[in-house]
Amino acid sequence: MDPAASGGAIWNIFYMHCIDSEIWPIFDQHTYRAMHFMKTGKLKEISSAKPEVYESYKREYIPFVETLNSDQRNIDKALYAFGKFLKIAGAYR
Repeated sequence: MDPAASGGAIWNIFYMHCIDSEIWPIFDQHTYRAMHFMKTGKLKEISSAKPEVYESYKREYIPFVETLNSDQRNIDKALYAFGKFLKIAGAYR
């Protein structure tokens, strides 16, 4: 992943996901929020800095997803849904 690539980091990761969803899991604010909460028990939003998004994806998210033993599409949907829930629930903390 080249942080200098054109486009936003999340969009670039999405394009990679479209090319091969088994290698490049979906990644956005919701899946990041879900991963971080599952690892730490704390809410945290994804960085807006492109290089940090790529680093988080490569060094945190992909290894995290690899530890989950399920169909990749089910993992993507579950983390996305959980992350959206956390955003709503976090507003009531």
